Amino acid sequence: EDRMQLVADFLDKAYAERPVSIEPEPWYAEQQMILNAAAVYLWYYSQLPYEIVATELKFKLPLINPETGAKLPDVWVVGKIDEILRNTQTSALLLGEHKSTSKSVDGSSSYWDNLRLAVQPSIYLDSGRTLQLAGDLTHIGIKADGPLLSGCMFDVFHKPGLSPSNLTQAESRAFVDSGEYCGSKFVVEGLAVVDGETALITPGKKECTFALRETPGMFGARVFQDMAERPGYYFGTKEIARTDQD
Repeated sequence: EDRMQLVADFLDKAYAERPVSIEPEPWYAEQQMILNAAAVYLWYYSQLPYEIVATELKFKLPLINPETGAKLPDVWVVGKIDEILRNTQTSALLLGEHKSTSKSVDGSSSYWDNLRLAVQPSIYLDSGRTLQLAGDLTHIGIKADGPLLSGCMFDVFHKPGLSPSNLTQAESRAFVDSGEYCGSKFVVEGLAVVDGETALITPGKKECTFALRETPGMFGARVFQDMAERPGYYFGTKEIARTDQD
């Protein structure tokens, strides 16, 4: 009933044991980045017109010589389809692929052109159609004589280039006084304890001045605010068709 609670619980387990080769700050900052990205993702895409038909669909198919129709001996096409989706507006059946990239994901980005040329979705779509035509997808409601899988819906996440940073002295004083940071409310005890997390403090040159460094929770609040204010910068979806010739 609460997907974000499941995400939070999963991440708590995944990040419970920190490798000795990784410092605490980047380790817990990464957890906060993923947690808040998931929260904005669920909000931003709450009305997407797709329903999941199947997930993690494994296949192992012979490689066929297209000229003779013969199976190549001891050669197999093996993979696992992330998702099969149905567009609830058009009823089209599509593969679902989740990607992450450091490149731009806006509508004019060359990233999408590169996906049109990618081999993997063509192989997976061809394999999915082969399974469909053989009747091997009837158990998930996809009939051999129904509309064929027609393309791929790419769901892409632009990885943030954000990292924890220091507040200015003015920002630090305002935060300690109000407990508010990037639209979120924190419990501040003294100068250094924020929601139970100890913040690093750099004393200023003048008496009673200081600069705080973001705790993981504060960093997460900044990530959430930035993503919520410009979700199109971080998230992109696009259906890319594959023809028989492809």
